[in-house]
Amino acid sequence: MTALQSQLTSLAPTLDRMNSAYFEKSRDDGFFYHTNTLYLLLMMGKSLEAHLKASDRERDAENSRVYAYHTNELEMSQLNLAQLLDAVARQESRLDETVTNLESWTQDAMTKQENRMEDKINAETRRAGATMSAELQNQIKLLAPDAAETARRRQLEADVAQIKHELELIKAQLGQLTNAPAARP
Repeated sequence: MTALQSQLTSLAPTLDRMNSAYFEKSRDDGFFYHTNTLYLLLMMGKSLEAHLKASDRERDAENSRVYAYHTNELEMSQLNLAQLLDAVARQESRLDETVTNLESWTQDAMTKQENRMEDKINAETRRAGATMSAELQNQIKLLAPDAAETARRRQLEADVAQIKHELELIKAQLGQLTNAPAARP
């Protein structure tokens, strides 16, 4: 505004020189013309100043709105970032919990599988032991004499004992017979 006023001030002498020949006839006409021109320029200056001030106010208001908009945008971005970080932390927590649960479930499943396998092995071992025990008992029964065989063997032993006894008697009688003729002479 100061620059405009200085230009307006410097404009008056220039106008005087340009119009001096035109207004030489009547000094009052020249004075009136120049006064009106200066008044017009002054009014234009005031109008320009008012427009510039209005423009400054509008620019300040616009800058204030832009500042508020960008400040709000920044705050919203910070809020969104905080919410996003919170969501990521919750998701991470849920993932950790899921992994822990999955590990626990896997461990339980493996333990149950091991127990089932151990039960199957124990059952198979018992079945094989029972089968082998039954087979051994059958083999023992086949090797062990039955009651008829035992009776037959006792009878044979008794017969053998009877034969031995009879042989002893025969030997004794033979011994007497062989000893008796030698004694008779």
